[in-house]
Amino acid sequence: MYAKYLLVLVAVAAVVGMASPATAKEIDLSAVMQNPHQFMNQEIRMSAPIAENTVPKGGEYRTWSFVLDSCGKGALSVQESGFNPETIEKAYRLVEKARLNGDKVTVTGKLEETKAGTALMLTSVRHGDTVINTDEGPFVEDYYGDDIYPGSPRFYMGRAYYGSDLPEVVAPPARTRLARISGCEIKD
Repeated sequence: MYAKYLLVLVAVAAVVGMASPATAKEIDLSAVMQNPHQFMNQEIRMSAPIAENTVPKGGEYRTWSFVLDSCGKGALSVQESGFNPETIEKAYRLVEKARLNGDKVTVTGKLEETKAGTALMLTSVRHGDTVINTDEGPFVEDYYGDDIYPGSPRFYMGRAYYGSDLPEVVAPPARTRLARISGCEIKD
């Protein structure tokens, strides 16, 4: 009887072990830059200094990228996006601290081809003893109910509204809207 439970426990441990970032291949950034197609769509881990770290953009849905430098032998863009703005902000601050100190960070992620070229889609980042899994929450849906999300009728100007407290929106005159959209000044 206990053999069944033991077998299930071993199977679950094996699946969890395969899915953990610890199973990612440790790769040198210069090797990735020499032949990125060899590592495409694979979970990899590498350590390198940061050349550039951009501030995350967006509200509830954040996008963030930074660039790893291979000491002049090439650079790799690392990207993260999702409905977990708090986690992305923590990761950004950790990477910025490493960049300002001139330290390396260890990143784990999947190498993919994007419109801008090869990029690492971030899963986790480590600096010193701090590890942040960027695919974890808290997520936006932890803050808002199922019917309150960016783009929903109850979400306006970065705020969730319940009941009848949704503000009435008065559209500006057509001439003003056209000026905003075109970026041109309209003179009378």
